[in-house]
Formats: sequence, structure tokens, C-alpha cells
Amino acid sequence: MTRPEDSSPLVPKGFGAPKFPECCQDKFLANEDENAYVQLEIFGDPAPTVKWLKDELDLCSLDRFKSWTDGKKGLAFLGVENAQKEDEGIYRCLIKNRFGKREHKFKLFIARSWQERKGPPKREVPIYWSEVPRTKFTKEGLLDKISFTAKLTVADKSAKWFFNNKECVDQNKYEIQRVGSSFTITIHSLEHADTGCYRCTLNEVDLSCETYLDVQLPDPEYSFLKPLVPLVSGYTGRQIRISCLSSQDAQVSFM
Repeated sequence: MTRPEDSSPLVPKGFGAPKFPECCQDKFLANEDENAYVQLEIFGDPAPTVKWLKDELDLCSLDRFKSWTDGKKGLAFLGVENAQKEDEGIYRCLIKNRFGKREHKFKLFIARSWQERKGPPKREVPIYWSEVPRTKFTKEGLLDKISFTAKLTVADKSAKWFFNNKECVDQNKYEIQRVGSSFTITIHSLEHADTGCYRCTLNEVDLSCETYLDVQLPDPEYSFLKPLVPLVSGYTGRQIRISCLSSQDAQVSFM
């Protein structure tokens, strides 16, 4: 994850009005008395401005809240220093450019510190996604397969992958791997029907992350069904008609 001191400005990504991925993470978890982090992927051309709010409070006005961006990856970050239980709640990320604005709501959960529990101190690793898969775009015929990886902060959990809320169980279509705390799905034989939301959901904890795959139809192949004749005769001062017939709805220009 990019650190605040390595922040770089967002650059144009995608087209037109700002937007978030269709399947954008809406739950984040951190431990009390530790730093909390939120990261969101952002699209827009021109590059959007980013504003973080809780209720109607602009978080940039508070010393414990830091915001920064990774222009190369198109990511916006919010950090909470020494997170407290009262920091738990609903937050908003507002992005804006000259074509419009978009808002994403998410909830930040803060787990109680071990000092409030009985028994010897036991450090708990907060369970959250330290790496979330990003939206990907491709076209039919361009790639044979594509992969998404979600990484957790702990390595003792199991997970399942879903496509448009249906579990990915077809082994000929999907290859699912777990290495440590990382969960990877590979989609084979890409086609337009694979466009949609892919979600990685933990089995033991109510926590999931989502991403989006857009497989566009291939560019149509145009051809002349009836080409121009090699030579047309006519008279000066009079009209000459030349014509050709193209396949599909190709736009034709004469030069």
C-alpha cells in the first residue's frame, strides 16, 4: 500500500464523469488504538478530486485523518491515526470532475482493544482485505484468461468466489487457488458473458470484497461486398455516380 509520503496525484482513468467500480468494498475493519486504512479505486477523465466525509464533517480538517492518492494505480486512501471506538461509523468518499460527481458510502468497524478484556494481553490482528482486486477491462479474443487476487491480513481463513452472486464451481471455467492469505480466481476462455461482478467471501467471517470484469465484444471486421469498379468514364460538367457495398454498418468515406 502506498504511504502518505509517497502520494502522487491522480491521472485521467476511464472516460468522462467520475465513478467507482460497480462492486466497491463497503466494509473496513481495524483494531482500536491502531491505525486504520481505507482504499478505493477511482475512475474519471479529467482526474477527479477526492473528498472524505463522516456525517457532514470534512475529515481533512482533523489532524488524525490523512488522505492521499496513488496516481499510477488510480487509488485514493484514507488513514485514521490511533483509531478509537468512536471513529466507527458510516463514511463517504466524494469524487468530482467537470462532468459530474459520485459518492460511495462505506462502514468502518473498530474492534475493542485487548485492555478491556479479562486475562493476559493478546494481540489481535484485525481481519480486513490488505489487497483488493481492481476492475479489469479486455476484449474477446485479446486474452485467453484473466485473474483476480484478494489478500487478507490473516492466513487461517478460507473463502469462496462468486460471479454475479453465483458460486464459481465450474472447474473447466474457473481455477481457484489459495496461497497463504491470498485468494486467486482465474477465469478461462474469456467471452462477453463473463462481464460482471466477482466477489470473494470469507467462510468464517462476514467479510467480502468485490471487483468488476468488463469483457467487451471484439471489434467488427469490415469488408467490401461490392468494391468500386477500377475505371469510370464520364463527361466534364456532368455528374458521375460511383458506388460500393460494405458489410454490416461500416462508415465509408471517399478520398
